[in-house]
Amino acid sequence: MIAQYMAPKHTMIKGTGNRVFIRQKLKSLHVLWGLIMLIATTAFAEEAPTKVLIVGDSLSASYGIPTEQSWAVLLEQSYDSSPISTVSQPSDSSQSSGSPQSSTPSQPSKPNTVIINASISGETTGGARQRLPQLLKTHLPDITIIELGGNDGLRGFPLQVIKTNLENMISQVLEHNSKPVLIGMRIPPNYGPQYTEGFFGIFQELAEQYELPLIPFFLDGIALDSSLMQSDGIHPNATAQPLLLDKVRQVLDPVLAEVH
Repeated sequence: MIAQYMAPKHTMIKGTGNRVFIRQKLKSLHVLWGLIMLIATTAFAEEAPTKVLIVGDSLSASYGIPTEQSWAVLLEQSYDSSPISTVSQPSDSSQSSGSPQSSTPSQPSKPNTVIINASISGETTGGARQRLPQLLKTHLPDITIIELGGNDGLRGFPLQVIKTNLENMISQVLEHNSKPVLIGMRIPPNYGPQYTEGFFGIFQELAEQYELPLIPFFLDGIALDSSLMQSDGIHPNATAQPLLLDKVRQVLDPVLAEVH
Protein backbone atom coordinates (compact mmCIF):
# COMPACT_ATOMS: atom_id res chain seq x y z
CA MET A 1 0.00 0.00 0.00
CA ILE A 2 2.83 2.28 0.75
CA ALA A 3 4.41 1.51 -2.59
CA GLN A 4 1.15 2.05 -4.40
CA TYR A 5 0.64 5.36 -2.56
CA MET A 6 4.16 6.70 -3.18
CA ALA A 7 4.19 6.04 -6.89
CA PRO A 8 1.56 8.61 -7.87
CA LYS A 9 3.07 11.11 -5.45
CA HIS A 10 6.45 10.72 -7.14
CA THR A 11 4.78 11.14 -10.55
CA MET A 12 3.15 14.41 -9.48
CA ILE A 13 6.46 15.87 -8.30
CA LYS A 14 8.07 14.94 -11.58
CA GLY A 15 5.26 16.53 -13.60
CA THR A 16 5.44 19.74 -11.59
CA GLY A 17 9.16 19.94 -12.20
CA ASN A 18 8.61 19.67 -15.94
CA ARG A 19 6.09 22.47 -15.89
CA VAL A 20 8.46 24.73 -13.99
CA PHE A 21 11.24 23.86 -16.41
CA ILE A 22 9.03 24.69 -19.41
CA ARG A 23 7.93 28.00 -17.88
CA GLN A 24 11.56 28.97 -17.29
CA LYS A 25 12.43 28.12 -20.88
CA LEU A 26 9.51 30.17 -22.21
CA LYS A 27 10.50 33.08 -20.02
CA SER A 28 14.05 32.88 -21.35
CA LEU A 29 12.76 32.81 -24.91
CA HIS A 30 10.61 35.90 -24.24
CA VAL A 31 13.62 37.75 -22.83
CA LEU A 32 15.75 36.70 -25.82
CA TRP A 33 13.07 37.81 -28.27
CA GLY A 34 12.81 41.16 -26.49
CA LEU A 35 16.55 41.65 -26.79
CA ILE A 36 16.45 40.79 -30.49
CA MET A 37 13.66 43.32 -31.10
CA LEU A 38 15.51 45.97 -29.11
CA ILE A 39 18.68 45.45 -31.13
CA ALA A 40 16.74 45.52 -34.39
CA THR A 41 14.89 48.70 -33.42
CA THR A 42 18.11 50.41 -32.33
CA ALA A 43 19.84 49.42 -35.56
CA PHE A 44 16.93 50.80 -37.58
CA ALA A 45 17.00 54.06 -35.64
CA GLU A 46 20.72 54.43 -36.22
CA GLU A 47 20.28 53.86 -39.96
CA ALA A 48 17.30 56.20 -40.35
CA PRO A 49 18.38 59.35 -42.18
CA THR A 50 18.08 62.85 -40.79
CA LYS A 51 15.74 64.74 -43.09
CA VAL A 52 16.29 68.43 -43.77
CA LEU A 53 13.45 70.28 -45.50
CA ILE A 54 14.24 73.52 -47.35
CA VAL A 55 11.32 75.87 -47.93
CA GLY A 56 12.58 78.80 -49.92
CA ASP A 57 12.35 80.98 -52.99
CA SER A 58 14.57 81.40 -56.07
CA LEU A 59 17.71 81.73 -53.95
CA SER A 60 17.25 78.09 -52.96
CA ALA A 61 15.56 76.87 -56.16
CA SER A 62 18.68 77.09 -58.38
CA TYR A 63 17.27 79.99 -60.37
CA GLY A 64 19.37 80.72 -63.47
CA ILE A 65 21.96 78.02 -62.75
CA PRO A 66 22.17 74.25 -63.27
CA THR A 67 20.39 72.45 -60.45
CA GLU A 68 23.42 70.32 -59.63
CA GLN A 69 25.40 73.51 -58.89
CA SER A 70 22.91 74.95 -56.41
CA TRP A 71 23.80 75.25 -52.74
CA ALA A 72 20.98 72.86 -51.81
CA VAL A 73 22.44 70.05 -53.92
CA LEU A 74 25.94 70.89 -52.74
CA LEU A 75 24.66 70.67 -49.18
CA GLU A 76 23.66 67.03 -49.47
CA GLN A 77 26.86 66.22 -51.33
CA SER A 78 28.93 67.88 -48.62
CA TYR A 79 27.41 65.67 -45.94
CA ASP A 80 28.03 62.62 -48.08
CA SER A 81 31.73 63.45 -48.33
CA SER A 82 32.57 65.15 -45.04
CA PRO A 83 31.54 64.89 -41.39
CA ILE A 84 29.52 67.48 -39.56
CA SER A 85 31.17 69.59 -36.93
CA THR A 86 30.03 71.96 -34.22
CA VAL A 87 31.06 75.46 -35.23
CA SER A 88 31.47 78.65 -33.25
CA GLN A 89 29.02 81.38 -34.09
CA PRO A 90 30.50 84.35 -35.97
CA SER A 91 31.00 87.58 -34.08
CA ASP A 92 29.13 90.75 -35.01
CA SER A 93 32.23 92.22 -36.60
CA SER A 94 32.82 89.16 -38.76
CA GLN A 95 29.18 89.17 -39.87
CA SER A 96 29.44 92.73 -41.09
CA SER A 97 32.62 92.03 -43.02
CA GLY A 98 30.93 89.33 -45.09
CA SER A 99 33.94 87.03 -44.86
CA PRO A 100 33.21 83.28 -44.69
CA GLN A 101 33.68 81.93 -41.19
CA SER A 102 36.04 79.07 -40.47
CA SER A 103 34.69 76.01 -38.71
CA THR A 104 36.05 74.65 -35.46
CA PRO A 105 35.40 70.88 -35.51
CA SER A 106 34.11 69.24 -32.35
CA GLN A 107 33.09 65.60 -32.15
CA PRO A 108 32.67 65.09 -35.92
CA SER A 109 30.37 62.36 -37.15
CA LYS A 110 29.28 60.94 -40.47
CA PRO A 111 25.59 61.76 -40.83
CA ASN A 112 23.04 60.02 -43.02
CA THR A 113 21.38 63.21 -44.21
CA VAL A 114 18.67 63.64 -46.81
CA ILE A 115 17.92 67.10 -48.21
CA ILE A 116 14.35 67.74 -49.40
CA ASN A 117 14.28 70.96 -51.40
CA ALA A 118 10.73 72.29 -51.67
CA SER A 119 11.79 75.76 -52.80
CA ILE A 120 9.97 77.55 -55.64
CA SER A 121 11.15 80.58 -57.58
CA GLY A 122 8.92 83.56 -56.85
CA GLU A 123 7.59 82.04 -53.64
CA THR A 124 6.24 84.34 -50.94
CA THR A 125 5.74 83.77 -47.24
CA GLY A 126 2.00 83.53 -47.83
CA GLY A 127 2.35 80.89 -50.53
CA ALA A 128 4.79 78.82 -48.50
CA ARG A 129 2.59 79.10 -45.42
CA GLN A 130 -0.19 77.39 -47.37
CA ARG A 131 2.10 74.65 -48.71
CA LEU A 132 3.91 73.92 -45.46
CA PRO A 133 1.33 71.70 -43.69
CA GLN A 134 1.39 69.12 -46.47
CA LEU A 135 5.17 69.27 -46.74
CA LEU A 136 5.57 68.58 -43.04
CA LYS A 137 3.02 65.79 -43.11
CA THR A 138 4.58 64.14 -46.15
CA HIS A 139 8.26 64.39 -45.30
CA LEU A 140 8.35 64.52 -41.47
CA PRO A 141 11.58 66.53 -41.47
CA ASP A 142 13.90 66.64 -38.49
CA ILE A 143 15.05 70.13 -39.48
CA THR A 144 13.28 72.77 -41.59
CA ILE A 145 15.17 75.62 -43.22
CA ILE A 146 12.99 78.66 -43.93
CA GLU A 147 14.48 80.94 -46.58
CA LEU A 148 11.67 83.32 -47.49
CA GLY A 149 10.58 86.94 -47.43
CA GLY A 150 12.68 88.43 -50.21
CA ASN A 151 9.85 88.46 -52.76
CA ASP A 152 7.47 89.89 -50.17
CA GLY A 153 9.87 92.72 -49.45
CA LEU A 154 10.57 93.48 -53.10
CA ARG A 155 6.82 93.77 -53.69
CA GLY A 156 6.30 95.99 -50.67
CA PHE A 157 4.03 93.67 -48.73
CA PRO A 158 3.06 94.96 -45.27
CA LEU A 159 5.75 94.12 -42.76
CA GLN A 160 3.26 92.72 -40.26
CA VAL A 161 1.91 90.33 -42.88
CA ILE A 162 5.42 89.08 -43.63
CA LYS A 163 6.21 88.61 -39.96
CA THR A 164 2.89 86.89 -39.24
CA ASN A 165 3.40 84.44 -42.09
CA LEU A 166 6.93 83.59 -41.01
CA GLU A 167 5.86 83.22 -37.40
CA ASN A 168 3.04 80.90 -38.42
CA MET A 169 5.50 78.75 -40.37
CA ILE A 170 7.87 78.56 -37.41
CA SER A 171 4.99 77.47 -35.19
CA GLN A 172 3.95 74.79 -37.67
CA VAL A 173 7.49 73.44 -37.81
CA LEU A 174 7.78 73.30 -34.03
CA GLU A 175 4.39 71.60 -33.71
CA HIS A 176 5.71 68.83 -35.99
CA ASN A 177 8.76 68.34 -33.75
CA SER A 178 11.05 69.73 -36.42
CA LYS A 179 13.83 72.22 -35.66
CA PRO A 180 13.48 75.52 -37.58
CA VAL A 181 16.48 77.30 -39.09
CA LEU A 182 15.84 80.85 -40.32
CA ILE A 183 17.61 82.57 -43.20
CA GLY A 184 17.28 86.35 -43.31
CA MET A 185 17.37 88.76 -46.22
CA ARG A 186 17.89 92.42 -47.04
CA ILE A 187 16.17 94.38 -49.79
CA PRO A 188 17.14 97.54 -51.74
CA PRO A 189 16.08 100.86 -50.15
CA ASN A 190 13.32 101.45 -52.71
CA TYR A 191 10.61 101.78 -50.07
CA GLY A 192 12.58 104.00 -47.73
CA PRO A 193 14.75 103.28 -44.70
CA GLN A 194 11.87 102.62 -42.30
CA TYR A 195 10.49 99.79 -44.43
CA THR A 196 13.92 98.46 -45.38
CA GLU A 197 15.24 98.27 -41.83
CA GLY A 198 11.91 97.04 -40.52
CA PHE A 199 12.00 94.22 -43.03
CA PHE A 200 15.53 93.21 -42.06
CA GLY A 201 14.62 93.34 -38.37
CA ILE A 202 11.82 90.78 -38.75
CA PHE A 203 14.28 87.90 -38.99
CA GLN A 204 16.29 88.93 -35.95
CA GLU A 205 13.14 89.46 -33.89
CA LEU A 206 11.75 86.03 -34.72
CA ALA A 207 15.08 84.32 -34.18
CA GLU A 208 15.37 85.88 -30.73
CA GLN A 209 11.74 85.19 -29.83
CA TYR A 210 11.93 81.50 -30.75
CA GLU A 211 15.66 81.03 -30.07
CA LEU A 212 16.34 79.92 -33.64
CA PRO A 213 19.61 79.50 -35.53
CA LEU A 214 19.80 82.46 -37.93
CA ILE A 215 21.72 83.58 -40.98
CA PRO A 216 21.04 87.34 -40.70
CA PHE A 217 21.62 88.14 -44.40
CA PHE A 218 22.01 85.26 -46.82
CA LEU A 219 23.73 87.33 -49.51
CA ASP A 220 26.11 89.12 -47.16
CA GLY A 221 29.44 89.50 -48.97
CA ILE A 222 27.83 88.35 -52.23
CA ALA A 223 25.11 90.82 -53.24
CA LEU A 224 27.51 93.71 -53.93
CA ASP A 225 30.10 91.59 -55.75
CA SER A 226 29.21 91.55 -59.45
CA SER A 227 31.43 88.52 -60.04
CA LEU A 228 29.14 86.50 -57.77
CA MET A 229 25.81 87.75 -59.12
CA GLN A 230 23.80 87.01 -62.24
CA SER A 231 23.17 89.77 -64.75
CA ASP A 232 19.85 90.68 -63.06
CA GLY A 233 21.78 91.81 -59.98
CA ILE A 234 19.35 89.89 -57.75
CA HIS A 235 20.31 86.24 -57.93
CA PRO A 236 23.69 84.73 -57.06
CA ASN A 237 25.46 82.82 -59.81
CA ALA A 238 27.02 79.37 -59.72
CA THR A 239 30.30 80.73 -58.37
CA ALA A 240 28.50 82.03 -55.29
CA GLN A 241 26.81 78.73 -54.43
CA PRO A 242 29.72 77.26 -52.41
CA LEU A 243 29.74 80.48 -50.36
CA LEU A 244 26.03 80.08 -49.66
CA LEU A 245 26.68 76.47 -48.74
CA ASP A 246 29.31 77.56 -46.22
CA LYS A 247 26.87 80.01 -44.63
CA VAL A 248 24.23 77.32 -44.29
CA ARG A 249 26.59 74.77 -42.79
CA GLN A 250 27.76 77.33 -40.25
CA VAL A 251 24.32 77.27 -38.63
CA LEU A 252 23.08 73.83 -39.70
CA ASP A 253 25.99 71.72 -38.45
CA PRO A 254 25.30 72.39 -34.75
CA VAL A 255 21.62 71.57 -35.24
CA LEU A 256 22.50 68.32 -37.01
CA ALA A 257 24.87 67.46 -34.19
CA GLU A 258 21.98 67.82 -31.73
CA VAL A 259 19.70 65.66 -33.84
CA HIS A 260 22.32 62.95 -34.23
